[in-house]
Amino acid sequence: MTEWVGRCAAGVVSLCWDWAQGADGNLYLLKEVAPRTNLMVIDATGYDRPGDLALPDLWTLIEGIPWPAAVAEAVASIPPFPPSARTNH
Repeated sequence: MTEWVGRCAAGVVSLCWDWAQGADGNLYLLKEVAPRTNLMVIDATGYDRPGDLALPDLWTLIEGIPWPAAVAEAVASIPPFPPSARTNH
């Protein structure tokens, strides 16, 4: 899960979504799980777009954020588990 947090006027906004790293090393959005946010999407007339109606707009917003590079950098900075911490099941 990734959470981006920012300030808007005196408030704090948050947008969270799930992702996975594929066997190819690339990062992918997991759209099976809806984003979580405290934002309210509005339509062109200023009315709230509730729940599922807002999902396309939230996915477009997320896809416009340079999150893959930031997450890849963060993941690369995590040291690998030492062999003694690995278990075979």
